[in-house]
Amino acid sequence: RLTAIALIVLSLWFVTALMSVIGAPHAEVVAWVGETHVTVLLLAMSLALFWHLQLGLQVVIEDYVHTPWLQIALQLAVRTFAALGALLAIVSILKISLGVN
Repeated sequence: RLTAIALIVLSLWFVTALMSVIGAPHAEVVAWVGETHVTVLLLAMSLALFWHLQLGLQVVIEDYVHTPWLQIALQLAVRTFAALGALLAIVSILKISLGVN
């Protein structure tokens, strides 16, 4: 899947970039997150991560849950929690990036 490839690339960037701010003061890390390219990459990674999570769990539910109503309920639950998780990540990243308390 494309999300898996995107996550490999973004995870490699994230680990490498995070290593450069390990041990840095809080203000420096906040300034790092506030850099436009870092914000964009963090948002892309969050979206790819939650989309990939939703797709993966969808396949598991389709393959292993054979009760129709339970399958629908679980699909709705997975999509809801994935959307809420993505929204939480996006809002958190943007709050740090924009300096909103």
